[in-house]
Amino acid sequence: MTEPSAGRCSLAPGRILPHLDASLVPPAGLAVAGSVGRPEPDSASVTRLAIDGSCVVIDPAPPRTLLEAVKEPLGDPQGAHDQMVPERWLQKAEPATIPSLWVLKRAHVFGGRITARSVESCEGGAPVEGHNGGQLLLTADGDMLPASYGVLDGNNSIATDYLTLTPSGLQINQTPDSRELKGSYYFLGNVHRHFGHNLVEGVSRTWALDLINEVLRSEMAFLVFEPDLAEHSIALLELAGVPKERITHASAHDVVEHLIVPDMAMRTHRWITRLQEKVWRTMAATTQPAAPHRKVFLSRSAHGQRPLTNEADVEAYFQKAGYEIVQPEKLPVIEQVSLAAESISLAGCVGSQMYLAAFQSPGAHNLIVGPRNFYLKDDVLIHQTTGAKLEVVLGSPIDLKASKFDRAWGVSMAEVEKAMSAVNKTLSARDARTVLR
Repeated sequence: MTEPSAGRCSLAPGRILPHLDASLVPPAGLAVAGSVGRPEPDSASVTRLAIDGSCVVIDPAPPRTLLEAVKEPLGDPQGAHDQMVPERWLQKAEPATIPSLWVLKRAHVFGGRITARSVESCEGGAPVEGHNGGQLLLTADGDMLPASYGVLDGNNSIATDYLTLTPSGLQINQTPDSRELKGSYYFLGNVHRHFGHNLVEGVSRTWALDLINEVLRSEMAFLVFEPDLAEHSIALLELAGVPKERITHASAHDVVEHLIVPDMAMRTHRWITRLQEKVWRTMAATTQPAAPHRKVFLSRSAHGQRPLTNEADVEAYFQKAGYEIVQPEKLPVIEQVSLAAESISLAGCVGSQMYLAAFQSPGAHNLIVGPRNFYLKDDVLIHQTTGAKLEVVLGSPIDLKASKFDRAWGVSMAEVEKAMSAVNKTLSARDARTVLR
């Protein structure tokens, strides 16, 4: 599907790039299952298809135990930013954006891997997130879309290799020689090597796969920014419906004949939509799990980062309470997903492994412990979306200036036991209903 091109992009360095959002592009129609095919030869270079707005999830209310935990003043947050401190993100609520599906002709894709992050600013303007390593998408006319930004931690990050922030807007500063990609491609964008980000951001654009008609779906390739992918990334994408043999890695600059671009279905640390839940349900069903029945403590004991000083006591408590103690990173990805889908209760320290709760069925009841100044919104978003209950216990703060392996913290066993009593009530009621059946 690829052909080399001797030419250069028509985007001249120094050009200010306009930004197109959904409010500026009237929809050409409503995308429904099996309705999206190859564009007609005389169709516009940018087409936006609308999505049923009922997919939106309102910013969720936090669990009771989290509200109780933040009643005590934090004091020095020790370098934590607003997204890490619950009482700060509890005061902010960003409305979810209804995703659109964009169909582009001769789109410009600048591949690469994010290697560094920065804060970009210019005189008189608000600072914006920036990153090195490529990862930029432009329309044939050089317009920016929601998918033009880098995706990491939910920030709209600009590719500073190619863009400069000026008082007049974003300016392109280089246009490498391009490669022609003939045929149809489905844009996956940034597929993270970090397991947790992969679970929330890396698979987020796969929600639109069932909107593609059968003929196009059988022949299209999938375009990712990075030059290679981690094994777990490939495994998660396959569960979401992406055949690994059809994954194409973007070059420094590709001109893509036909590109299908879904917006993100969630914005990490901020909001989530039912389309993200749709992705996770698809992935869980692919593993063909047994009916939920397991109680599992997802241990980080082999991880080393953010060490819990009384981890042995915490694990012993949950083991006595009938939980399996599992180090999930030692299992194949498909087994991790299946384990979560089969669990009526997951417990563990805050971290990527707890994002496996995304694959649980409604009615589960989980418990997470975390440092006082390192508890982000994503667990709450996941649980509100999947219909699971969540108990949160916050321990001591961590020193965010120390290395990740020296950020030790502790948690009160009395607080863990208190939160566990609420979980036990749910599980006991569930057992009673099972007996009555």
